[in-house]
Amino acid sequence: MGISDRHQLVCFALAFWNGRDPILKERLFGLTGNEGNHGEDVKEYYFYLDSTPTRSQMKALYKYPQRGFPYGKLVEENRRRNRTDSCAPLPFAQL
Repeated sequence: MGISDRHQLVCFALAFWNGRDPILKERLFGLTGNEGNHGEDVKEYYFYLDSTPTRSQMKALYKYPQRGFPYGKLVEENRRRNRTDSCAPLPFAQL
């Protein structure tokens, strides 16, 4: 989640790290077409709570896990499923 000007010349986003993941969290984690069973799918909890039409004021909530994020576990579980199965939900990952 981030913000930018209307021409996207200036972009701003926060990066997070919980001290347990092997990477710095700078964008939402998702599965690509080969990794997921239904194409691209973001595997994180985020909510847009409020915003003015001009975006002069915005509010969002991002649920960042305090434990290590199970990147490999989500990829493997979605590879195991076929196209007729539903995607693995986040509660499966026990965040």
